Amino acid sequence: ESIICIQENDHAGISSIPEVALEVIQGEPETKIMTGFKALDRTMKGLRKGRVLTIAGRPGTGKTAFALRVLDQLPNEERAIYFSLEMGKREITERLMAAQTLIKLDKVINKTFTEADKSKLIESKSMSNYNVLIDDSPGISIDRIKAKSRIEKIKHGLSVIFIDHIGLLNSTTRGLKAYERMTEISKGMKELAKELDITVIALSQLNRSPAERKNGEPLLSDLRDSGSIEQDSDQVILLYNPEYQDSTN
Repeated sequence: ESIICIQENDHAGISSIPEVALEVIQGEPETKIMTGFKALDRTMKGLRKGRVLTIAGRPGTGKTAFALRVLDQLPNEERAIYFSLEMGKREITERLMAAQTLIKLDKVINKTFTEADKSKLIESKSMSNYNVLIDDSPGISIDRIKAKSRIEKIKHGLSVIFIDHIGLLNSTTRGLKAYERMTEISKGMKELAKELDITVIALSQLNRSPAERKNGEPLLSDLRDSGSIEQDSDQVILLYNPEYQDSTN
């Protein structure tokens, strides 16, 4: 005769359908996050918490610029962490300030802006009570991102995290092949989104297939070499610039 031992935390995450249905009818509307791109928001109806959005493209197609635009559109009550594995904190902040003030990026970087520009920069959103953290720790793993996100969620609340980009994340398991490493990372992102009820926005490189097509247009299948990202993502945005020439080809 089989004996099943049920511990107290075995019931965690279990709810009855009537309980959930009552919450749908009587509870507050689900908070959704807009991307700032009107056409995209009309199609996607906003970003839902507990989900993973992957922004994918070939190098140089504007993945970071797109993500920073979404970051800048967040309401101030939505706390976010931007995990930047490619650029440093200063470079990310320079890009944000340039976009917010419409001052050319090279002027911000080289500090060749005018006094009028300086006033705009001082009054920019980045200098105010900006509810965004930047983490540019090198060689970080998905487990470290999980740990940092949990701490922030408990202490101050957390709505969104950005990972730029997942190809630079380290694996916590030694000896994994590239496909297995990306599968570990994508599953970790999905688990984190559901556990903390946050939106995870992940930037990802596409494989070389778009560069080998005449029109260079990306397809969802171009993510297949990246572990189970295609399966674990709830939404995928493929960035494409028809005028862009892939210099890696």
